Amino acid sequence: MNSVPRFETTVAPPDSSQTYVALILAALGLLCCRMGGLASAAHILFLLMGSVLVLVGLGLGLSSFHFVLDKTGNRYRSCPTLLGFNLGDWQPLPSLSGITVKYFSEYPIAGRRRWQTNNPQEHYIVMLSSKAANRRGIVVGKFPYRQKSQATDLAAQLAAYLALPVTLYDAPE
Repeated sequence: MNSVPRFETTVAPPDSSQTYVALILAALGLLCCRMGGLASAAHILFLLMGSVLVLVGLGLGLSSFHFVLDKTGNRYRSCPTLLGFNLGDWQPLPSLSGITVKYFSEYPIAGRRRWQTNNPQEHYIVMLSSKAANRRGIVVGKFPYRQKSQATDLAAQLAAYLALPVTLYDAPE
């Protein structure tokens, strides 16, 4: 029996574009707060707007998406995390048969005319496979095609924690 009570991983950390947007919002918020200190009639509005922008920028910059497994409580949650707090409800963990890493390729729809593009988006999905009759799985993470090793590493960590086998459905050759 594994002595670790919970398994937790950051599935989607803030990316660089999210960080840039957060910094811009925080800077605009500070500028509005500064303008609120200088303006005479509308200073309360500027201070309020600046404070909201700073808070939204900090929240966006410090948010991520977590997946948490509680083997002893037989539950899981897949939730956003803001300032270190998980913002999601626990779900019952079904009986599991294994960990699956699966290759997917999809053609995204682009433009106002909803045309399909010719360059597929390729990725790997890491999921917990259920023993239930409907074979419904729990998606733990989605990784770009180039990050296959990170997907398989996560699957190996989950397999070690849950003592389950890993099945890899790789890209066609």
